[in-house]
Amino acid sequence: MKNLWINRALAAEKKILYVALAAMMLISCDPNAPKLPSKDNKTVDNLSKNILSLLGEKKKAATSTLEDLGFEKIENVGTLPARLGLPAQKAEETSLTFFYGNLDVYEEAMEDEDIEALFDYLTEKKEIAILAQLTLDSNGKVAIVGLETVAPAEVKNIHNLYAKFSKNVFLSLGDDKEWQGALAELEDIEDEGEKAFTEYSARKRDKFEADFAAMECPIAEEAGADVLDDDATRTYESTWVGDASLMDKTLEGLAIGSFQAVLETAATPEP
Repeated sequence: MKNLWINRALAAEKKILYVALAAMMLISCDPNAPKLPSKDNKTVDNLSKNILSLLGEKKKAATSTLEDLGFEKIENVGTLPARLGLPAQKAEETSLTFFYGNLDVYEEAMEDEDIEALFDYLTEKKEIAILAQLTLDSNGKVAIVGLETVAPAEVKNIHNLYAKFSKNVFLSLGDDKEWQGALAELEDIEDEGEKAFTEYSARKRDKFEADFAAMECPIAEEAGADVLDDDATRTYESTWVGDASLMDKTLEGLAIGSFQAVLETAATPEP
């Protein structure tokens, strides 16, 4: 009889465990997530939730945060920053550069001066690459954070990579936040130029997200800001180009995201 009660108890525990696991699967399985390796989606999600909190952090703490997210510190920045918008600076104590992705492919591309080899790899493997740059102020704290993300444009739901990033950054702003955004379809840009953009205020953030989701190949521009308790101001600018060939014909087949956040204090260096 004793064994019967034990068996029933174990069966009940297993049932509870199966239900819990099923619930976790439902939570973690987002049908709208880009069809990328799960670690890529997870990294972008966690990075976007923590990116503004890097501002004001000391070098060691900020480095640890990025490394925990899968970034590796690199010394040979090469030509990728110049091609994608980040300043091509030499590695100095005031400027730290990190890479997320296949570092071996990146370093080989830098050594061979063949950045297209990296882009071809990303397109074939359906992976992303992110270059992060931290600029320190005179007190050794992070004053500027820059990101450049390269993604294969043909991946299903790829634009939701930016949608998730954008929303997380917006939600991480304080209650006194300011924000504005603009959207356009790529084909409309080619015909109408700047007139193709629709502008949005913070009150229309929900519409910004809905309109972005409905676009086939969006171009997004955003700017946000908030004030911290010590009166320091955090500002950021963020963009997403659904087809990077608009910027450079050799980038056909790629989508590119760009982000820069600045902590404005007396010790903040010039961007």
